[in-house]
This record gives sequence, C-alpha cells and structure tokens, in this order.
Amino acid sequence: TDMGVSWSAQSSGTFFDLLDVHFASDGLTGVAVGAAGTILRTTNGGQAGGLELVTAASRKGGFDIDLPLEGEPGIECRSGGNGGHFKLILTFNNELIAVDSVSTSCGAIASSAIGPDDPHHFRISLSDVTCNAEFVTVTLAGVHDAEGNTLPSLEIPFGLLLGDINGDGVVDSNDSQQVKLDRGQETDSTNFREDTNTTGRIDAVDFALVKSQLGTMLPP
Repeated sequence: TDMGVSWSAQSSGTFFDLLDVHFASDGLTGVAVGAAGTILRTTNGGQAGGLELVTAASRKGGFDIDLPLEGEPGIECRSGGNGGHFKLILTFNNELIAVDSVSTSCGAIASSAIGPDDPHHFRISLSDVTCNAEFVTVTLAGVHDAEGNTLPSLEIPFGLLLGDINGDGVVDSNDSQQVKLDRGQETDSTNFREDTNTTGRIDAVDFALVKSQLGTMLPP
C-alpha cells in the first residue's frame, strides 16, 4: 500500500517459493516470480477478488489485434481511414458500472461505453488519430465495478504502424512480400493484418499502402 512504504500479507495462491516482487509506480501493477518458473501478476495491488483488466484488443473489420498488458506493446498495422478511426475493446474480470474518464495521447475519444450485452467489456472509439509510427497511450481514470472495487488509473499503450504486417516494429520487404503473396484472398483469421484498409479482401490497394510505408518504424 501507499506506494510500497507499507506492506500487508496476502495469500499468493501457490505453494512454490516466491523469490522476488516488483511493483510499478502506480502501486497496483506488480509481478512476483518464484521457483519452477512461477510468475504471478496483478493490476489491482493483489487484492483478492479485486478489479483487474484481463485483455485489451484493437478491433477492425471484425478481427482483433491483441494489445499485451505487459512486455512489448501490441502494434496496430491497419489504417484508420480518412477520419483516423480505431476501436479498443477492454475485458475486465468483474462487471463494470462506471468509468469516470477516458483520455488518449493521440487523437480524440469519440465515444466510450460499457458493453450493453456484457458489462465485463469496455469499448473505446478513437478518432482523428494521425500519429503513425508512434506509440499511443489510452488512459482510464476511476474504473468502478459492481462489487465496490475501483481502479484509480489504468493505461493501455500500443503502437500504430501502418503496414507492419508481421508486427516487428518496422515496415520492410517482408511485409510487402507477404501481402503480395496473398493478394486476392478473402480476409480471415490467418491473414487479417494484411487487409490494411479492412475491406474484407487483400488486394492491390493493400499492397500499395504497405509499399508506401516501406522504411517507417516505431521509435525504440
């Protein structure tokens, strides 16, 4: 608690010895590691039954690109179109009842809402996102669930790099070659990253978009 000045005992839920623990500056996101490759993670300070973000994804054309909650950020390689539109789908472990505010480091929040069919989901629509080859951070403040838990702040970082088909942080010949090989295919779960304009088909427009971005990359 209180940024690590004070600590209280909590059950780990594992019988393996834990050897080290590290928490981020928010005092909520932490990792404990131990014997036999044990890794425990929390985004709510370790509260039993507390509120946690389980997954985050960028959705376009009915297909999701995973945005990992730790490690290297996920990369959205598809175009936002003339309006720079993107949609994030966040999934929580508990049902939500309210989110106080949502902000983004690039573009604007066009809308945000708890899923009407499943309140475990929170949907965020972005517009005017023009920061290609940059990292974007979407921040939620005051996330409240139906059990009385609150996450004071939550950040979802991801990279925007049009044409980065293989998600390695740079647009190169490997990306353009993959689109060229699959031209004419209908979009499915195996090739949807290649459908950069999300029309449902991989075509010459997708190939041209990737070629126009050759050499662009995300910052280190």
